[in-house]
This record gives sequence, C-alpha cells and structure tokens, in this order.
Amino acid sequence: MAGKKESDGGWRKFLWNSEKREFLGRTGGSWLKIFLFYVIFYGCLAAIFIGTIQALLLTIHEFKPTHQDRVAPPGLSHTPRSDKSEISFKISDPASYQRYTASMMAFLKPYSKEEQDKDSNYEDCSESPKTYTDRGKLEDDHGVRKSCYFYRSHLGSCSGETDESFGFSEGKPCLIVKLNRIVNFRPKPPTNNSTLPDGLKGKTFENYIPIHCKNRREEDESKIGEIKYFGLGGLAGFPLQYYPYYVSAMASSACIKRMILGDGPLILDGGLATELEARGAELQGDPLWSARLLHTNPQAIKEAHSRFLLSGADVITTATYQASVQGFISHLGVSCDEARELLMSGVHLAKETVETFRPGDRSLLVAGSVGPYGAFLHDGSEYSGAYAQRMSVEELKLWHKAQVECLAAAGADLVAFETIPSIKEAQAVVELLREFPDCNAWLSFSCKDEKHISDGSPFVDAVRLACRSPQLLAVGVNCCHPAVVEPLLDSARAALGPGVSWVVYPNSGEEWDAEQGWPRSEWTAGWTPELSGAWLKQGAALLGGCCRIGPAHIAALRRQLKGSSSSSSDPADSNT
Repeated sequence: MAGKKESDGGWRKFLWNSEKREFLGRTGGSWLKIFLFYVIFYGCLAAIFIGTIQALLLTIHEFKPTHQDRVAPPGLSHTPRSDKSEISFKISDPASYQRYTASMMAFLKPYSKEEQDKDSNYEDCSESPKTYTDRGKLEDDHGVRKSCYFYRSHLGSCSGETDESFGFSEGKPCLIVKLNRIVNFRPKPPTNNSTLPDGLKGKTFENYIPIHCKNRREEDESKIGEIKYFGLGGLAGFPLQYYPYYVSAMASSACIKRMILGDGPLILDGGLATELEARGAELQGDPLWSARLLHTNPQAIKEAHSRFLLSGADVITTATYQASVQGFISHLGVSCDEARELLMSGVHLAKETVETFRPGDRSLLVAGSVGPYGAFLHDGSEYSGAYAQRMSVEELKLWHKAQVECLAAAGADLVAFETIPSIKEAQAVVELLREFPDCNAWLSFSCKDEKHISDGSPFVDAVRLACRSPQLLAVGVNCCHPAVVEPLLDSARAALGPGVSWVVYPNSGEEWDAEQGWPRSEWTAGWTPELSGAWLKQGAALLGGCCRIGPAHIAALRRQLKGSSSSSSDPADSNT
C-alpha cells in the first residue's frame, strides 16, 4: 500500500496532474474563470471608489467651502509656541529663549515693509480700523484678490525691529496673537457689556474685535504686572478691514482650464526681446538678453508688456527667459539675494502691468519664463541640447530650482519652461515640479524637424515624458519654424495625456544670422495668423509667437481666432 501511495505522486502530482491537466488542483479553464472573476470584482470596486471621489469633487467649489454650517468661531493662535503649556526661560541665559525669538522673527519676516511693498498683491486699507473689505462674492472668479498691508512696525516694541530679543532679555516677553483663518468669516464687535471681562466693560469697539489678556491662575495675578497691547492704530484688537478671508485660486489648474474652455484658446504674447529691440534696446550679444533690463530699465519691460496686452494677449511672459541667479551674479556683480530679487521683479513688473490694464471681460495671466540651461551658456546650445550629454538630471534640476523658487515666490500664475532642447532636461523639469506641488506650468520644446526635438529625440517621446507630470497643463513647441508645427503635433497626438493641451508659439520662420541678426522686414513670410486654425483643430489651447513676433502679429492672431482685437488702440507698428 505504501508503494502505491508513492506512485500517486504526492505533492508533485498536486502541483501538476498530467492526466487531468490540472495545476494546483484546477484546470486552466477553472483558473481563467477565477482570474476573470477577480478582475471584474476589483475593477468594480475601483470604479465605485473612483465614482465616489468624482461625485465628491463635483460638490467642492474652488473658492467657496461647500459645507461650513458647523464651523465655530476661529480660535486664537500665538507665536512663539512651546512644547509645554508654558513658555519658560531665564533672563540671564539668552540661549534659553533663542528659539522663541527666532520663531517670532521668522513669523514676522513676511510682514516687513520691504517684503510687502514689493508684492503687488497687497493694497492700503487704512492705518486705522475700518469696516470689512468686500472683494466680491466667494463663488466669483476674481483672480488674485488683494490683501491689506500689515507692517510689523505696527507692533511697536514687539516688532523685533528695535529689540531683537522681543523683551525676553528684560523679562517682559512679547506674544504675537492672531485669529485663525476661516473663509468668509466676519467677526462682529461685542455689543453686550455684561459678557465682557472687567477690563473691557464700558468701552466701545468701533470696527475692531478687542482682545484682553489676564492671568489664568489667581495666585499669578500679582506676578504678571502691566500688560501692554500693540496693533494697528495702537488698539488692542483685530481691525475689521482684514476680513473676510478669501481663497485665491488664480494659479490653480482648474481655474486656468476653465479660462481655456470658457472663452476658447488663450492668446500668448510674442517675442518680448523683439518688442524691446524695436523700441531701441540693445540686446544682441548680451548674455542676459532682455533680463538685463530688469536691472537697467524696468519701465521699458512694463511698456512692452502693456503693448502686448493692448494687442489682445491673455498671457504675458516675464523677462526672465535668460535670467538666472548665477547669471545675475556673474554679469551684474550683485549678491545672491539681489539676484533673487531681480528674478522676482520680472513677475512683479508683469503683474503690475496687468493690474493697471483694463481687460474688460478678459482674464489675464502672468507666466514666469524659465529658459533652458543652454540659454545661460549663451552659446546657442538651447537649439542643440549638446550640454545635456555631460550633465546629469540632478544637476539640471538643481540649476532650474533657483529660478522656479523665485518665480513661484513672486506669485507667477504659472511657469513657462521654454525652448527645452533635450529630453534629459525635460525629465529634470518633470521631477523638479514635484518639489513645487502648488506650481502649474507648461513645457515647450525647441525642435529640429517635423518629428524630433533639438537633441534628436522623437517629439512623441518628449511629449509622453512631459505628460507624466499632473502639474503640466500644456506641452508643445516654441521658437521653431511655423511649417513644422502641424506635423510635430500630429506625430505625438496619441501621446498627449488627458487634460493636457498643446501650447504653440513658433518664431517668424526667418533665419537667424550670427553676424547680421534677423533680416529686417515688416511682416514675415513663415508666420501667419491663418496657420492657427489648423493648430486649433489639433487641440492647441495656448497660441502665440516667439522671436520676431510683435504686438501687431498678436493683434492679427486675436482677430483670426476671436474675431476682434481687445482694444481700439493701435498696438503700434513694432515689428523689426
């Protein structure tokens, strides 16, 4: 009998029964049915989960909280914080309170006059308490809503400007108190004196919410001493003009996509350097190109932006294509901080121009321009990408990071990675964007022919790589001959990801000569607004021009796509 059991095959036969053709006790057909069952089962679960999330997202408004009926009045928060319930320190030991003063200094840095004055998203709401500042309905898309200035100098002795120890060195420490933010919350001054602490009874509070501090334990009353309050207008409280709190989503991908879908394609501007040169700027041969004028003639940049807006551009691009922290340090002899400020000024100039322009029904965007590493090299390699062969992805990421940090911090609505010649540099951009989760962008390539980008990589592979980033709203081409645009887009049509559009802004089609520069003519033979119709049918949602395309061209493009120019003003005869 034992011998017969051995002949049955035991576990080997269980693994594979050649007679019945069973694997692990089941035939192939049985395993196929089980596989199909679980595919369908888990597919249904995934579909239910995705459907539930999508249904939830449909209830979420971009600017207004959907469910706010149970939100209690906001609590107070304070700086500095402590790991324990009490802040303890020794007057004679600065190290014991150094972390407290450091956190207060960091908290107050954005409230310095220098920081707020250079940010165009602030406005003056009075130096004394006023009523609420109404900036429209929450559900309306007003773009970036301004905030009221609040300078740290309003905090007097607790501003850190005259006493960097914030009173800790004298045993009279400062404590900065603020109300936590709740969207659309409008605090109301107290009207019933019976509910107020003794120190506030009998007082009136016009346009501000009073604050009153006292000892928590009775035995501490004699130890605290006098409590002084510092705030706007010298009042102890929160002025109403800083309320309500709005959500600003100008730079969100959903907002930009809604702009594209709501009124057709967005019109980009043309060649900023072309327009500056047409007005007399000497830029050829300059390693900083148009970015030089951020330092020497910022007004000329604002005027050029203004002319493109008058011509009908919905998106203006900053004068930072050939700007970099390292470049400014090398060619202008400025410090690192000054170089960063210059880069940020490119965004500030563009936003200031947008704010002074009257767009009517148009919504306007500012794109922070980031050129390839080859533009910094100033050797024409942005049209070959040869430098990428000797650089790693990490090195390219590190170089681009400084520029993106400045543009994002300055408030650019999105970042434009332009004239990227190499698939390796595109990979660096895609990976870098993950470090800036709130940053949206487009990525456009320089291309050598109808199917390849400048380094020889297939355009379809470059598009497929770019579409890995959910932060890229558009991918496409710029500064190439207009004739290659249509076949390039056709070659990569299948690689364009869902929710991603084409961005197209070729140059004039003329040939650049290293000695003579661009040929001089009023209109260009290669670039015509009629070409945009084919690009639009291919799915282009952002269209404009690059080198040698001026305001007059953009006005013609807008008439072609939208039937009329944005302004009755003549955009000027500015083509060279």
